[in-house]
Amino acid sequence: MENPLKNRIDILIEVFEQKPWYGLSVMEILEGVDPASVNFKPGGMHKSIAIILQHMINWRIFISRKLEGKADYKIDSEGSADWQEIECDGPEDWLGQLALLRETQTKLLSQISTAGEELMHKKVPGSIYTYEYLIRGLWQHDIFHLGQISYLREMWARQENT
Repeated sequence: MENPLKNRIDILIEVFEQKPWYGLSVMEILEGVDPASVNFKPGGMHKSIAIILQHMINWRIFISRKLEGKADYKIDSEGSADWQEIECDGPEDWLGQLALLRETQTKLLSQISTAGEELMHKKVPGSIYTYEYLIRGLWQHDIFHLGQISYLREMWARQENT
């Protein structure tokens, strides 16, 4: 019999650090980013790789807080808890951001794993949707932003080669 919770956890791990069907995982792409490129905002864009990465971290924190029962914790789609204007001051800062992403991923997986199968049917505190919907949305969210990060990487590389 299929275990939906285990299935969701397996997909989160696969997208994050294994071999997803579509290509490179979150960490494969992010570990291949040139630290010199992470603050690059081409042509008046508002988002850089560093900002997108922080956004991905913020959504892991959001889910973690909801798993802790914090109904009042919210992310406003244009607020500082969602999109933070950050810059990385060198390779050490970038590596620190990658470490924070791994840390929030590990914590989240631990919380989901220990919550039990009934979690999938529970409503997220302060919302109208279930944890199954939210957890499924996380890997979809990651894949979406990987496309943006890959595009920014390519734009940076083309700029550097001209």
